[in-house]
Amino acid sequence: MENLKVQEKPFEVIFFGNNLEHVLYGIENRLSDKKKTKLSTEFAIDVSNGKKDFKSSFSQGEIKTWNIYEESYKEIQNYEGRATNIIALIEEIENGFKPL
Repeated sequence: MENLKVQEKPFEVIFFGNNLEHVLYGIENRLSDKKKTKLSTEFAIDVSNGKKDFKSSFSQGEIKTWNIYEESYKEIQNYEGRATNIIALIEEIENGFKPL
């Protein structure tokens, strides 16, 4: 059997075409990088400590979501309000990218 070397590559997760503070909190004005970092760190800590559930945080009634990631990817580019396709993406990953 041939030994295969797995090459590790750095990667970056990009959450949204818009900012986390806009999607989660409805903040539309420009924030400093320091304030954005503070909000995202607080969110990450709350999720890590079980105070917030990651997926349900993006399922608030005023946040537009889609059931299918591919569909959302097309529509979210023109959507004006608070919206995210992270839930559809997570569900497709959890489902092994099999058709729903």
